[in-house]
Amino acid sequence: MRVIAPSTYGMIPGDESTFQDMCDHAAAENLAATLGGLHGHEPPPNESMIAWPVDRVVVAGENLERALAPFTNLPPYQYMPAVREKRAVVLPEYQLSCVTHHRIEGYETLARALHPELFR
Repeated sequence: MRVIAPSTYGMIPGDESTFQDMCDHAAAENLAATLGGLHGHEPPPNESMIAWPVDRVVVAGENLERALAPFTNLPPYQYMPAVREKRAVVLPEYQLSCVTHHRIEGYETLARALHPELFR
């Protein structure tokens, strides 16, 4: 499953980030790392991102509508089919940025959302 973690702060996580760690444990491909070649948190390559084959965006929040709302009018995300079609995984904020043992909950939440067939 190909994913990105969009941000309203003008940065996006590539490899060597806590988001990459989550992707590694949830069998997800972080396109910012693989296609964008980004390391840590860097400014996104806005124009090229529009063509990325994003299956799901991973956002923090309590519900889908509110979590995706900032990205529906923010380039380049507003042009991405995954955002327009609301193909997203919404994680509790603490799971997306946690660096303690509670991070394991984030791995499982992301894996369950991306690969529900494996958790039946």
